Amino acid sequence: MSSAAPVVDWKKKYKDLKKRAKTLIFEQECLQQEVEKGQQKILKIQRDNSFLLERLSQYEQVLVDDPHDFDATDSSDNEVEPPPPPKKKKNLQSSSVKTPKVPPAGGDTQQQQV
Repeated sequence: MSSAAPVVDWKKKYKDLKKRAKTLIFEQECLQQEVEKGQQKILKIQRDNSFLLERLSQYEQVLVDDPHDFDATDSSDNEVEPPPPPKKKKNLQSSSVKTPKVPPAGGDTQQQQV
C-alpha cells in the first residue's frame, strides 16, 4: 500500500513556502514605499496647484474690480504686434581699416620749417 501513495517531503515544502512568503513580504514592502512616495508627490502637486489657483483668483479679482482696465487689456490681446526690424550687422572690414591721422595745420609744422 505504501508504494501507491506518493511520498511528500513536508520539511522541504515548508521551507519553500516560508522562503516564498519572505520574498512576497519584501516585495510588498518595496511596493508600499513606492506608493508612499507617489502619494507624497501627489500631495505636493495638489498643494502647489491650490497655491497657484489662489494667486490666480487674486489677480482675477483685481481685474473684475476694475472693469475699465480689463477692457483695455482685452482689446490689446486681439492686436498683433509686428515683429521688430532685424538688427543690422556691423561691417567688420570697414571698422578695421584706420584712416591716417593728419597733423593739424598751422602751429607745429610751420615752426619746424623755419
